[in-house]
This record gives sequence, structure tokens and C-alpha cells, in this order.
Amino acid sequence: MRDDHPCLYCGQRAFTILHAGIEDRLGFVPGKRDWLVCENCGSGILSPFPDVSEIPGFYPPVYTFGLKQDEAGGTLQHLMAQLEFQAFYRPQYESQAQRILRLTRVPRHGKMIDIGCGRGLRILSFRRLGMNVHGMDLIPEPVEYVKNELGIPAICTDMAGLPKAFEPGTFDLVTAFQVIEHVPDVDVMIESCFALLKPGGWCVIATPMVDSMQSRFFGRRWAAATEAPRHLTLPCKKGLQITLERHGFTDVLASYDSVWMAAGHFGLSAVPGAATTHFYGRGKLAALAVRGLGALAAVVALPWCWLENVVWRRPAIGMIFARKPD
Repeated sequence: MRDDHPCLYCGQRAFTILHAGIEDRLGFVPGKRDWLVCENCGSGILSPFPDVSEIPGFYPPVYTFGLKQDEAGGTLQHLMAQLEFQAFYRPQYESQAQRILRLTRVPRHGKMIDIGCGRGLRILSFRRLGMNVHGMDLIPEPVEYVKNELGIPAICTDMAGLPKAFEPGTFDLVTAFQVIEHVPDVDVMIESCFALLKPGGWCVIATPMVDSMQSRFFGRRWAAATEAPRHLTLPCKKGLQITLERHGFTDVLASYDSVWMAAGHFGLSAVPGAATTHFYGRGKLAALAVRGLGALAAVVALPWCWLENVVWRRPAIGMIFARKPD
């Protein structure tokens, strides 16, 4: 079959149906949508593809994890946020930062920017390792938090505005964690990353992978698929390599994100009600129990996630490294 919108990774227009009639797992956006898979590169695309003006309305007020949730959430949510950060998120972020700096060998006091930085918790780990960190996000509130609470330079802009905010070749490292699947124009994002980097600099993209073991195991229940319509695409290794190389990147390496991140994704697929939105947006004891069940599922899945990352090499959350030529 053909679709009016091309694949955002390879540009082709020939698709087959991957999943039909998918509903938003958060119950925030009504309606059903389909996932199509590109016959050329294997990446997924949402159908019908939304207009750009619709996209901001797809996100609930509480969507991503942060240490300071809505004050209406109460003491329970704040205590849980602190516990989850120390036990789950901070170890992940520390591991990600160390691994990225080890594999890319960027200067330890080099300059980096995290695209889609949210409330900046991840870039704190890079700062602790000596990096000169910057943040960027589309939403004003987290940008103000990063600047005022964390003391980290940050800008509020879309992907097209990034090259206008900095001189070309400003950064040694550009990171984007679970962002590209939300972007309506992948070419603009990759072009912006390329322009921001110094010659020899690295771009690192982490994203759910449609060619993963978890995608096949959960099928239409896979958390990345039921994030429609906030997820606009479901990338795969081949599709990401095609688009990165088309925009001039070399040394493209497909690797994996942390085992804990993959396990957390498993938990959300097994227990959709454990999402951050459901717990921190409601604040009821029943939601806490479901959150705990999702955490238990994640712990149980750790051996599976290690296997899919290291042995099967089909990670649920891929980490793609690409270098700008010298």
C-alpha cells in the first residue's frame, strides 16, 4: 500500500500495515490510529500523519519524569519522585554519560547540548563528568527550570531554530534521548545536529527500535506503539543509518541504551497504567500500586533486557552514534 506521507527516514512511500486501530495508552488523545512499516527501510510511521499544529495538544500536563511534580500532587508524589530518581533514573543517567564519553572520546571539558532536555536531570550527569553542558527543549517551562534551578544554559526553540541559536560548529557532542520518534521532520533535526557539531564531533540518538525483540514480543501492546499519536515514527537501525549518512555523518554505530532503560520500557508495555502520567497526574494509592507493579515487571525483565541488548543485539531502546567528518 501507499501513503500520502513518505517515510521520514528513507523517503519512500511503500508501506504495509504493522498495527491497526491503536489507541493512546494514556487515554489522553481520543481515536484510533494505524502504524505502517516502510517496505524499504523497515521504520514505522503513524497513519494518518497529524498536522504539525495538532502535535502540542497530544501531550498531557504531566508527561515526563521530574523531581518537582505539580504541587497539587502532594507529599506522596514528591517522595516517590525522589526515590525513583535515586534508585532508577540517576544510575541510568550516570551510566549513559560515562558510556557515551568513553565511546566517543570527546574532550572531558568539551561542549555539549542535549536536545529535548526536559528538566535537565540527565545533563547533570554529563556536567558532573566535566562537560560544558547546554539544554534545548520545545516547551518553555522545563527550559526555565533548567536555567533557573540548575544553572544550566538552555534555549526554548524547535528543531529548525537550533542552528539560528548557535554558531555553526559550536559543540563537541549533541545528544537526543527519546526525541526523534516525536519529531515531524527528521531531516530538519539531523541537519540541525550536523550544523551544530564541530568537525569530528559526535551525535548520539537514543530511541525505541521497531526491529527490537520487545516490539515483536508485545506486538500492538508495545509501549512505543501505544504512545501514538505522540510517537510519530518507530525508527529501526537501517532507517536511522540511511538518514544519518544521507546528511553527511560517518562512522554510524547502532548500539543499545542501558539495561534498566529497556527494563523500564518492558514494564510500561506489561503494565500500561504504570506510566508517569497516571501516577504523578493523579496521586491516588491505587495508582501507586499499579506503579509498583510496573516496577516489579521491570525488575523481572532485567535478564531478558540484557540478552536483547548484548546477545541478540535487538535492543528495545537503541543508541545510535554518528560522527561529523573532520
